[in-house]
This record gives sequence, C-alpha cells and structure tokens, in this order.
Amino acid sequence: MYRILIVDDSRISRLQIKKILRIDDVVVAECDSGSEAIEKLKDNYYHLILLDLLMPEIDGFSVLRFIKDNCISIKIIVISADIQDSTRKEVEQLGAFAFLNKPPDKSKLNDLIKQLMESETN
Repeated sequence: MYRILIVDDSRISRLQIKKILRIDDVVVAECDSGSEAIEKLKDNYYHLILLDLLMPEIDGFSVLRFIKDNCISIKIIVISADIQDSTRKEVEQLGAFAFLNKPPDKSKLNDLIKQLMESETN
C-alpha cells in the first residue's frame, strides 16, 4: 500500500484532492494543520505528502523545514494558490518534489503520483 497524507486547512480542498486520487493501492490520510501533520509524521510512515502552504499557525513552509531538519525521507508535492516564482524556488530548496497550483489538475496530480509510486518499486 502506498500511503499519502493530505495537509490542507480547507476541508473542501482536501475533499477535492481525495476525489482526484483514483489510484489503486493508495491509502489516504488527512489533516487540517501543519502542527497535526508534524505530529502524524512523528508516529506514522507516509510515502507522499500533498501539502498546502498557506495555513494558520504552522504553515506548509514550516512543515517542509521540519521534514528537512529531521532528515525524514518522504516525497512532497506542494499544492498551493501562491503562484509566485520566489515561492516555487523556496519550496524546491526545502525539498519539494513538485509544485501544483490550486486546484490541482487531475491528470497532472495522478501522473506525478504514479511516477513516484513506480520509482518506489524500482
């Protein structure tokens, strides 16, 4: 089973992303804050995080820094409404695998996930 964690403070965004994910052998967990994501990462293993950046309290940038600082091996796809080039560069530097605009394109997201799943098995 391929485990994915969706991190977004918007319940609607999380539901939209879950509807997009039509891939076999995937287990999806979700949380609505950066602090909850960090707690889940301490106790659970995920292959992939679908991460929003703009959240209250602990934002997606802080989650990326936590993952990098703690050498957690996990792929991250950032899904955000923030389309600035500086934001894209910063998340790249913090280790994000890809950046998609909100709402994510269904085929792009599924193609990226399939690519990551295949790389895990090879």
